[in-house]
Amino acid sequence: MTTTTIADQGGQQTPHRQTPKKPVDPRIPGVVTSRSDHKPRIVQMHDEPVPLGLWILFCGPVAAGKGTIMTALRDRIASRFSVSYTTRSPREGEVDGTHYHFVSEDDFRVLVRDGHFIEVAQSANDHWYGTPISPLIECFDSGGIMIGDVDLEGMRQIRGKAASLPNCVLVDIFYLPPGDTLDDQIVVLGRRIMTREGSTDGVAGRLARAAEEISAAHEFSHRIVSREGAVDQIVEEEILPLLRSFRPDLFPDPCAV
Repeated sequence: MTTTTIADQGGQQTPHRQTPKKPVDPRIPGVVTSRSDHKPRIVQMHDEPVPLGLWILFCGPVAAGKGTIMTALRDRIASRFSVSYTTRSPREGEVDGTHYHFVSEDDFRVLVRDGHFIEVAQSANDHWYGTPISPLIECFDSGGIMIGDVDLEGMRQIRGKAASLPNCVLVDIFYLPPGDTLDDQIVVLGRRIMTREGSTDGVAGRLARAAEEISAAHEFSHRIVSREGAVDQIVEEEILPLLRSFRPDLFPDPCAV
């Protein structure tokens, strides 16, 4: 996937700036991108260590069911939801500030210039999306849990920067559609898109991109295959045990004696 660089309002691409001592991502002032020690740091408050914060990030192709599985997970655990920014228009039922922060392209460029995002990516339909960094730091400083979703390019950016976030463990999950082969999975996704949108406009391009994303599933630490009508079972039997391995204090094993 080719990432397009956002230009400023004058049409010039924003150059990457380097400090004399450490390489710094220009979109996140002060966040070092090359670091030999990838162990999460413990923040001290009132002389007691704060538990590790969890950043649970889902990635997967269009219509894989990421929104459904995230909703089911949020119903079971105390967490915050990472509200991304986007330049696309709201869909029916979407609320600004709840589902997304909807902004103009000019405003989005300003946010990028000011280092507001930890990752920025462009979708197949040319809309921009960005994940704000300040809510993440606030959440992890208190040992909280953040749940969100991001596309493949965004995940690749985040993976290189998450180690520099204080007190954070990244739990990256690729959510696959059902099917034994890639062809089977693409058929499922095509059917879901048609059912949801009732139009064939742009479907071919979105499915082509979905195939590329599925082919990159091996890049993720955790892969989960969705099953029709089994959302609750997937959360209880696959996702919660995974999270328990990082934070047993928050996710006690119900089978433990």
